[in-house]
Amino acid sequence: MQADRQPLTVWIDANGLSWALAADLLARYGIPYLWDASLRRILIGALDVAPAYREDAIQDSIGWPLFEMSLQSATAPVILRGILRPQAAGQPARAWCRVLEFAEEFGISVRFDPFTLLARRGG
Repeated sequence: MQADRQPLTVWIDANGLSWALAADLLARYGIPYLWDASLRRILIGALDVAPAYREDAIQDSIGWPLFEMSLQSATAPVILRGILRPQAAGQPARAWCRVLEFAEEFGISVRFDPFTLLARRGG
């Protein structure tokens, strides 16, 4: 998959949804963040993001531990939820999020066929 004209490693789940490492997406678009391990939360330093309510948000029943992404503080509204997916044996799990949901939340234009993330709108 392409994101901002560069290759992006993704994982396609059984439902055909594209997932990518949240850290890779945030770095690609220059969005500052901090991982809060105690809350399993990524704190976002961008002021131009307005969280949207999502009916199809990831639920605890998915079978993986979850993480949340929120604005600036641990008490801010949740932007999106993702999964903590294990890596190789003995390595810590990494945070993965749905690529299209990330694009929608962060104002990133998309193109389908093939699915591609473009530039951030207004950025």
